[in-house]
Amino acid sequence: MNLLKSITNRDKTLVERFALSWPYLLTGVILFGLLFAFWIGRPDFAIRGLVIAIPGIIAAKVLTKMYKSEAKEASLNFAMNFDQKRLSIIFFILYALSSIIVVISSVRPWYYFVIMSLLYTIILFQILSKEVNQYLVLSEIILCMVNLIYSFTLKSHLYFGATDILPHLFMSQVTYLSGHTVPEFLSVGYAKFPLFHILISQASYLLNLDINATYFLISPLIFSTVVLFLYCIFLNTTKNIKLSLLSVVLFSTLSTVVYYEMYMITRVVAFIAFLLLMYLIYKNSEKRDPRLKILGIIVTIFIVLVHQVSTPQIIIVMALFFVSELILTNLTGLKSKFHDNNYILLLIVTFLAYWFYVAYSFIFLALTSRVAFASTELAIKQDIKVGLEWIFISQNVDTMIVSLFVFVGIGAIFWKYGKNYAAVFTMVSLFSLPLYLPNPLQTLWQTMTLFRFDRFMLLVSPFIAFSMAAGLLFCYNLLASKKKRVLSAGLIITILFSGFVYPSLTGGSPEYDEVISSRTYFYSDELIGFDHVFDSVPDDSRLYTDYPTSRLFANRKLSETDNLGIKYYRIVNFDVLNFNLTNGYFILRNTDLDRGLTFEPTVIRGDNSFEWDNLSSNLETNNKIYSNSAISIYGAF
Repeated sequence: MNLLKSITNRDKTLVERFALSWPYLLTGVILFGLLFAFWIGRPDFAIRGLVIAIPGIIAAKVLTKMYKSEAKEASLNFAMNFDQKRLSIIFFILYALSSIIVVISSVRPWYYFVIMSLLYTIILFQILSKEVNQYLVLSEIILCMVNLIYSFTLKSHLYFGATDILPHLFMSQVTYLSGHTVPEFLSVGYAKFPLFHILISQASYLLNLDINATYFLISPLIFSTVVLFLYCIFLNTTKNIKLSLLSVVLFSTLSTVVYYEMYMITRVVAFIAFLLLMYLIYKNSEKRDPRLKILGIIVTIFIVLVHQVSTPQIIIVMALFFVSELILTNLTGLKSKFHDNNYILLLIVTFLAYWFYVAYSFIFLALTSRVAFASTELAIKQDIKVGLEWIFISQNVDTMIVSLFVFVGIGAIFWKYGKNYAAVFTMVSLFSLPLYLPNPLQTLWQTMTLFRFDRFMLLVSPFIAFSMAAGLLFCYNLLASKKKRVLSAGLIITILFSGFVYPSLTGGSPEYDEVISSRTYFYSDELIGFDHVFDSVPDDSRLYTDYPTSRLFANRKLSETDNLGIKYYRIVNFDVLNFNLTNGYFILRNTDLDRGLTFEPTVIRGDNSFEWDNLSSNLETNNKIYSNSAISIYGAF
């Protein structure tokens, strides 16, 4: 009752009422989730849930204090007393230092990420300054992103990530050499969705570089355009420079974004096109320019043709915008910008027509494979095991800080700006929370692997970043108004921001991944050994090897193979426990035995494992035809 009396006596909209109830709703959901975990006999789920529970309880406390205070009169356009010129000089000095570290180090050390975190903190100070230079800040964000990408991909001899890069490079090579898209038997999933491979092959022609060099050179430049589209979307709708810039810088530091900016494959290009389409939709709602409509149609067709699975997921996210605008328009009289446009209808019609009348072989394969597994019993993902819950918490410090600011941002925006368009982005982020933050849906194999819910994380990350930015600014306002000391408030926010950025940058980087899983790039000696295979092993030979290496050699015979000069092999799946090399070649990467080599579905290590003993005893009976410090090749004929 006291809480309600502390608010102004004017009539409250349903959106404001929801904002007032949000702390209690959030607390109730958290307590229910923790109790449910114990009820089903999985206390480890409850421990994992602390990643959300702890920041959720703190956010509820912050919001109740915010509602009781007079902070509603505060503005998101506050400023701190920083000298922009000095901050810029410090930024470029640290940027030069980070570049020197990259050049002189074989791998990126931990202090490289410390310097990158300082760079982003300087950008934060620039945004919070009285006079912010938006063009300078955007340039610095792009420079940091390019630094993070090039510092690894150009120093790695061949980065392959989750291995999808390897077949995409091969299909781009086929497109480059043949002058047409790949045949359907080579890839049912991409024969009818060729724009990514056309892009890489044509860029290779223009730059006069090979496919691999072209891909790693242009990827950061393409991904960095996301910053510009996203900033324009937020600025054109909210008219708030600080909030828009902070949303962009937080987006660029999310671990999901850091991962995908290095791993730029078809789904990432579809995401970039999605943001461009969103920008055109908002721009067209203001200008009604026929040229914008034509460009929007072109981008819509591009999305359909560049990646198959992303299209229905993008439609779902666009539907969230449609529903959010519809709700807020009816409740607050908000002027809609999105659901009056027909782009979502165009995208639905185009993708359905193309899937069922042109790419029908793909839709048949996709539906049959998923229907067959959808009826199976719900299964927990293999990497979610009892005993790893505390490791999970230690690896998700950044997620806890993201959750804190997002929860605060959702309540604060609905409370103060429920009638402004910022509430639409906030409502979309609210609907997107189950797709981004850890929750029971992310523990199931069916949702995360079969139906690829994990790929929603990149699509909704801009709007999660928007709510996070709003939460950070409101928290600063609350701290400054309560303590009456801007310096203390700024120090707390800086510590939280830095505590988010460093684990987020390392968590999305390959160096961090290889600590807990297999390596995501090839060494130079491994590539030398692979070249020996291409030079010496006859076409159509049977190859046995680990999963990442098999993706490199999974080249199938084409009708133009002889003319194009493309090597082709037969990758053979085998059981490690019952393996006997009688015909073909075995490629063994020795350097990864300590960490684990994946021979699907088995992972073997050289530390006295039964699987390794069986495999090594068999290989010793065959001729070793090649060996260097990183790789051994065995042959049996």
